[in-house]
Amino acid sequence: MNAQMFNTYLSSNNAGYVFIGMIVLLIGAMSAARLFYKTGRPWFTAFVPIWNVLVVLDIVGRPRRHAAYFLIPFYNIYFYFLLCIELAYAFGKTSRRDVWMSCLFNILYVVNLALDYDEEYRGPIYESGIWSHKLG
Repeated sequence: MNAQMFNTYLSSNNAGYVFIGMIVLLIGAMSAARLFYKTGRPWFTAFVPIWNVLVVLDIVGRPRRHAAYFLIPFYNIYFYFLLCIELAYAFGKTSRRDVWMSCLFNILYVVNLALDYDEEYRGPIYESGIWSHKLG
């Protein structure tokens, strides 16, 4: 994309959508940074593209090799929602309402987990067997 195309894109009617998207992205990254800090991980890893996925996998207790699941078409969507649910479980949110909220309103739910002082990180879910018990 050259500079002329970029300027044309920003000067069109889509500039407002680009600005709103950047604001939502910034809010999501800031809340992820607070969430990482809350779990004892370095907060700045939320801003590094691949490293933040590896940190989320560590938070829920999954091996780092599971990051390769995001490269598989269509399975990556399923795995993303599964990771959202496991993140909610790692903070003790196990009701059906919390599962739906974590999947549908992910950025807002992460903001809720990050900024709520009553929410505590309870530890990895994947290796503890709690996750398989919830499915059965």
